[in-house]
Amino acid sequence: MTDRATGTTRRGFVAVCGGGVVAVLGGCAETSSSPPYQDGQLNQTNQTNQTNQTNQTNQTNQTNQTNATERTAQQTTAAEAAAITEPTTNAVPLDSLVLESHEYVLTQGYKGPVVQGTVVNTGSEVVRTVEVRVRVYNATGAQLGLYIARTSDLAAGNAWQFEVILLASPSDIADYEIAVLGVPD
Repeated sequence: MTDRATGTTRRGFVAVCGGGVVAVLGGCAETSSSPPYQDGQLNQTNQTNQTNQTNQTNQTNQTNQTNATERTAQQTTAAEAAAITEPTTNAVPLDSLVLESHEYVLTQGYKGPVVQGTVVNTGSEVVRTVEVRVRVYNATGAQLGLYIARTSDLAAGNAWQFEVILLASPSDIADYEIAVLGVPD
């Protein structure tokens, strides 16, 4: 799904082009209604990790993905209660919010598949609401869902470790995209 020569995904290219057209037609070429998503991969940790750590994680994630079990009815109910699927309408991309790391993890119990990572507020002011959005896709590129983690009042210079619960079945998830947005104070 990624053009290896340019590092661009088809979804990313379409989102950028489509967002640019909407912004220009709306008379505001500097802002886009679409957040800047980054590609995530199931069998690869953040690219800043060392090669040996990445290889060990790849093997673990491949094994976990293969051995993943479906949630029980009780676990599904608990996951649905804990998961967030409705985005904050006034959240926008903020230069002060940096997605420092992220990875797909299969956890035990009701949470099942999640995306974990860290967001840092590199700005000089509190961000009232910080939201991490994860779009999940199957092997054919169809979007399975949008899942969210949210926190409030992230102070300047502070980091937030997030966990986004994915309600899609682990056996259906092929890849994901992730973005961080915020509501300034």
